[in-house]
Amino acid sequence: MAKLGGMRRRKKTIGREEMVEGIRGIRRKMKGSEGGWDEREDEDGGY
Repeated sequence: MAKLGGMRRRKKTIGREEMVEGIRGIRRKMKGSEGGWDEREDEDGGY
């Protein structure tokens, strides 16, 4: 699990469940505006 971008680093301290929730919300937002670079970011854990 290497999902530590800018905001993600902060979420790591909260916990796994909340981190997933935060990422889900972010991914949903990104999907709404930009096709799906969020999915690519999921693979290499960054951009």
